[in-house]
Amino acid sequence: MQRFLKHVGVASAVVVVCILAIAPLNARAAESQTPTAKDETVYVYTDATGSIKDAEVSVTLKNDSAASELRDSSNLSDIKSKDDVAFTRTDDAIVWAADGKNVSYTGKTNEKAPITLNVTYSLDGKTVTPEQLAGKSGRVTIRYEFENHTSSSADINGTCQTVYTPFTCISAIMLDGDDFKNVSVENCKVINDGDDMIVAGYAIPGLKESLGDISENASIPESFSITADVTDFELKSTMTVVTAGLLSDVDADSLGLDLNIDTSALTDAMNQLIEGSDGLSKGLDTLAESLNGLEDGTSAIKQGTETIGNSLSVLAGEEGLKKLADYEYAISDAIGQIADSADDMKGSLLEASSELAQAAEAQQAFDGASGIMAEHMAEIVGEGKLSPEEYESVMTALGMGSQMSTSVSEVAAQLEGAASSIDDLKSSVEELQSNAAAVASEIENAASSVEKLAIGANELEGYADQLNQAAPALTEGTQAAADGSKTLTDGLRTFNDEGVSQIADAIQDEFGGAADRVNALADAAKSYTNFSGITPGTTGSVKFVIETDPVKKA
Repeated sequence: MQRFLKHVGVASAVVVVCILAIAPLNARAAESQTPTAKDETVYVYTDATGSIKDAEVSVTLKNDSAASELRDSSNLSDIKSKDDVAFTRTDDAIVWAADGKNVSYTGKTNEKAPITLNVTYSLDGKTVTPEQLAGKSGRVTIRYEFENHTSSSADINGTCQTVYTPFTCISAIMLDGDDFKNVSVENCKVINDGDDMIVAGYAIPGLKESLGDISENASIPESFSITADVTDFELKSTMTVVTAGLLSDVDADSLGLDLNIDTSALTDAMNQLIEGSDGLSKGLDTLAESLNGLEDGTSAIKQGTETIGNSLSVLAGEEGLKKLADYEYAISDAIGQIADSADDMKGSLLEASSELAQAAEAQQAFDGASGIMAEHMAEIVGEGKLSPEEYESVMTALGMGSQMSTSVSEVAAQLEGAASSIDDLKSSVEELQSNAAAVASEIENAASSVEKLAIGANELEGYADQLNQAAPALTEGTQAAADGSKTLTDGLRTFNDEGVSQIADAIQDEFGGAADRVNALADAAKSYTNFSGITPGTTGSVKFVIETDPVKKA
């Protein structure tokens, strides 16, 4: 063990050197500061049965603040520095001249360890002492039993109960493979290491009692045993490490356990389920009544879709929109012929206008003849060339001719204007022809769309027919579902009254306060921070190493 402590001292020195290498030069704090942490390892030396012979504590004070002095509380005696660091003892503290470094020291203690070990031996079923067993051969059983002496009180589900600090004990036992055969273990793990075997046993004394009823069926060991066929029994020293740190960070929330079960949520959920089932039953009844008319409705839908399909087919057919498109195309052609005739009509009008204009020019001679006749009237009538009556007739005819000349000129001008309007008429006719052709095209497109619509209507008729055929079965199935929902509601009410309520009561009786127990155990583990004393403001950790004497044959 001294060799082991020497190695620990060397390792601690290396850590101190590393810390000094990275610490700022100006980080020296004021004198007499408390350590930031205190790590204790308690070495308990026992005989082969677990009876304590001696105990020694190895302490490391962490000086993260690089204080020149560290004040430590300790009940140890025969304190010795591992690094020759000077200290002074006052009434309430030990002051170490740390000089900015960590401090490591050892001391003796008469304090009782929180865990005690009892090792028993049997040979061929009979209890024997280690001395009686040494050098013997036969079927040997070695049993390690642990007892927890540290407990506290905690509020568990409204009552004050005892909770033991959850120390975990892990032992390592070396067995000679030549001398130990047919090894069987309880709460152990056997590891073969060449010619030797390492048996790792574990126990958590007091945990089962701390957990109460919830651990009734759980396997929580407070001891372990090794049984083997042995030749010339001999056993090397064994080592057991004891620590509360394994359970210090455990709590019911971090484990995802809601052990303080609120059974009202269960009963409320059951009531909601019953209400929902009852509502479903009533809804299905209403649906079943509504579905009674579904068959008639689907039949009407089938007939309606059939009529629509037929009508659309006619509308899209040769006697419907397609024929109307043909009419529109014919109108467009006719209007085109009108546009073609417009040019011919314009030429005819211009020609007639020209001829009438020439006639009007010819008739202007009537005006000259009428003037000559009027000028020579006396001669004509006096000489008896014309009688007065004949003269008047000629003058009347000449006047009418003059008037006709004016009218012909006006008609010629009107025909020429009409010929000019033919161009505007032709432009309007051509636009009308284009519109008629576009209308015909749109009607053709509409005919194609209606034809597709007719096909869709025929498919819809098929679906309506299927729906019509399925309607009776759907109505019957819905009614059956409604009846089944009523049965389910009645069953849920019975299950709630005779099952869930009793389950809720049983859960409260069985698991009430389980989370309190888990958290109380974690608190107990966290609170066990020192063995030999600690200064307020310093965090602490402590572990125990129990070393048993070997059993040697003579």
